[in-house]
Amino acid sequence: IAFRIRNFKRRTVEHLIEQEEKLLRSTRHQLHTDNANENHHADTTHEMISDRPPPPPSITPQHLTQIPQESILSQRQFLTLWNWLPARLSLSQPAVVFTTDEHGFRLQTLLNKVDELEYSILVVKTTNGEIFGAFCAGLWSDRHNRTYFGCGESFLFTLIPKQKKYAWVGQQQQHENNRQNQVKREMFLFVDADKLIIGGGNGDGLCIDQSLCEGQTAHCETFDNEPLCSQPFFSISVVEMITFDYSAS
Repeated sequence: IAFRIRNFKRRTVEHLIEQEEKLLRSTRHQLHTDNANENHHADTTHEMISDRPPPPPSITPQHLTQIPQESILSQRQFLTLWNWLPARLSLSQPAVVFTTDEHGFRLQTLLNKVDELEYSILVVKTTNGEIFGAFCAGLWSDRHNRTYFGCGESFLFTLIPKQKKYAWVGQQQQHENNRQNQVKREMFLFVDADKLIIGGGNGDGLCIDQSLCEGQTAHCETFDNEPLCSQPFFSISVVEMITFDYSAS
């Protein structure tokens, strides 16, 4: 069918048709892009939801009913620690089995108190008032093998001046081809006659000497931590070891 529109030249009509086709193509492309983005966002959201582990139970003051009076930690600091623990341990109550205030400054005395413990928390307070330490997952009697022991549930932490947990790097780095690097990242606990070390690999995360009076801290590959206090070498005010009491829960 042929028709004419007054005052419209053929070239003008062709130009308008061309512009309209460009607009349609642009709109169609935008719709396709938007749908793809929506689908990708939905897929990503689904993956995030499905891959995200369920949050651990939140420990409240009602859970921790028996804070040890002899501990240097406040209830708030205990709550922070208990929320970092493996869920099965967070159902227990804290119990202090060693403190330098009562048992003296000697590493061997501390080790005698924890020899048969598999899970414990080492807390250090420096003469500058900084507080930090480690959750130790490993049977302390394994120290007699004279090598590193323990497992990846162990972690380092700081409470003062800031609160931060340094978990085992193996939780994020499951695939490691270099055997040497893998060994460095599994140096959890070590004890000899002179010192106690938690975290190794190109530095000791936390090291305390046999007198329990001096210590040092540095970045280590096992926990990829920052130094736990403001100075790499520090003097100790208090050391205590905390364990888990289920009978009081």
